[in-house]
Amino acid sequence: MTVLYLKTQNKTKLLEQLRIYLSDERCLKTDKLKFERDKMLSIGAEVLLYLALRHKGYDFKKIQISKNSFGKPFLRKNPDIHFNISHSIDFVICALSSCEIGIDVEKNVAIDYGLIVESFSPLERRYVLETNAFSNERCLRLWTLKESYLKCIGTGLRAPLNSIVFDLEPHIKEFKNYLHECHYFSHINIDDYIISICAKQQQQLSLIQATEQDIKALIAKMARIYKEI
Repeated sequence: MTVLYLKTQNKTKLLEQLRIYLSDERCLKTDKLKFERDKMLSIGAEVLLYLALRHKGYDFKKIQISKNSFGKPFLRKNPDIHFNISHSIDFVICALSSCEIGIDVEKNVAIDYGLIVESFSPLERRYVLETNAFSNERCLRLWTLKESYLKCIGTGLRAPLNSIVFDLEPHIKEFKNYLHECHYFSHINIDDYIISICAKQQQQLSLIQATEQDIKALIAKMARIYKEI
């Protein structure tokens, strides 16, 4: 499993240069966004996918992104390659794997406990409040676990979050759903960001930060490809 992440802050000019090479759907989605920060997250999401495929040696010239009935994206011509993308504030992350995968990231900022308490089971609420004080990090850890799982199985948030219960004591490594299918989890903390990854198979994780040099190299590569077409 390869996981690439990108910090989009102060990279507007670089990312804008890649807009013309993005899929039509991504361009339309980006154009509908109001704020510059959100536009950069949108562009960065597909850019990270290209970088991840390039890092693994895949030919991204023939990428065709489709979506399942629940809206989960997949590579139509590459069914053996699975990916998932998440972003928060100015941080984008992409996971690439040989099996079904889901990833979610949230910035560890103050949140309203009342807004998400209905998404947690009594067991999970006890975990969040174990220290007799609301734990923002524990709350977001549970939230990202649930989202990464739902994104992995491909349903997104159409399934109620309180229907999925995690016992994080001492910590979760695997989880079986009602179909007794086993899923494996990884946790990552990068700066103020909390990340959870769910995969259908247990895999070694390779974490890579995408740099400005990587983006510049991708711009040059894309320019050569489109010049040849």
